[in-house]
Amino acid sequence: MTATPGPPNEQWVEFDTTDGEHWRVDVGFLGSEWTCIWGAGCRGIGPEADPTHIMGCCSLGAEFANPDDAMNVAAHAAFLDPERFQFHEVAERDGIFADDSRRATRVVDGGCIFLNRADFEGGAGCALHQAALADDEPPRDWKPIVCWQLPFRIDVVEAEQQGTPVHVLRRWARADFDEERSVSRPDGGGPNLSGAIGSMGGDEDGDSAASIPWLCTDDPAAYVAEVSAVARNRDDLVELVGEEAVAEIVRRL
Repeated sequence: MTATPGPPNEQWVEFDTTDGEHWRVDVGFLGSEWTCIWGAGCRGIGPEADPTHIMGCCSLGAEFANPDDAMNVAAHAAFLDPERFQFHEVAERDGIFADDSRRATRVVDGGCIFLNRADFEGGAGCALHQAALADDEPPRDWKPIVCWQLPFRIDVVEAEQQGTPVHVLRRWARADFDEERSVSRPDGGGPNLSGAIGSMGGDEDGDSAASIPWLCTDDPAAYVAEVSAVARNRDDLVELVGEEAVAEIVRRL
């Protein structure tokens, strides 16, 4: 299969892994030239296009998948110093969480507390991401789960016959932000991101996520990589779906 510029047509393949999971995968997207264009044309998900191209999908903060996710981020945030973390003082004074429920990161000046802005001397971008790279660790070990899993999405649906769960791997699209369905794995092997849909797509008045005006997976400008999405994001995909499933996806491209 040859990738073409722009959002690809869905191309579905199905297979089973040795652990008994049945997968349905959109290899149209996985084999496409999609890449994150943060800092290089990213419009951002806010109502107005971001001229700095660094707000990305961080405008509303990140909702944690579960208490362990929140605890992990808090533990790593404790290692951030002011030179790496623009809002270090805010974090020390008010904490990194949006409220006492500890379900989401605090929003500061229109973006996640961990998002260093374009004018920060320590460098723009996620403070957790940058610190992880500086310490030669995978950013996914430091960041909220939803942040490193995007743009990939797993839905778990029941098969029409025999009731066997089907794990559907595909891209996020703008339409998904209008929904509030769970994308958790029933065996506990992945996070429940239904809350993340709400946190990134609605507002404090409960308005629908239809207000999300843009998402990179729908924009031809993001389909400019020289390698496939699965190759570029292989390590994260292995963490998400397992080595065997990734190998089978690559074989099917």
